[in-house]
Amino acid sequence: MDQLDLTWLVAERVDLDDLVARVDLDAAVARVDLDRILARIDLDEVASRIDVEAIVSRVDLDAVAGRLDVDAVAGRLDIDAVVDRVDLVGLARYVVDEIDLPEIIRESSGAMASETVRGIRMQGIEADAALSRGVDRVLRRRLRETDASGGGPEAASPDREDPEPRP
Repeated sequence: MDQLDLTWLVAERVDLDDLVARVDLDAAVARVDLDRILARIDLDEVASRIDVEAIVSRVDLDAVAGRLDVDAVAGRLDIDAVVDRVDLVGLARYVVDEIDLPEIIRESSGAMASETVRGIRMQGIEADAALSRGVDRVLRRRLRETDASGGGPEAASPDREDPEPRP
């Protein structure tokens, strides 16, 4: 009988469940050098077998986000680096296109021009009234009651003299 036949003969007679029950597995595992075993494992190959999408699909992202300290995350940001990535010219063009800046400028310019014209007209009216009052004084004309109350610079008839000379 050769060695192989002898091994099979012993294996047939041993009750495997009985053998496992008699072995102290904790003591056996304690004798194993895990560092030596892990050094022989290709972790990149193991990682390539992991289905990340399946793991992420099982994660409750709302619960994760709820536990984040947003202020702490923002405090760690390099704002300059973020701003450097922003297309400011493109953003400005987008904003101008969306708010129709040229139309706003036209409307505000028109409103300013209208207010300016109105202001100049009012100054003209006030200047005309002041000039009329000055002429009335020089010509010694009396003013009507309506003029004194703001009704306009209409003088009394020029053939009537002002009873009191004005200085």
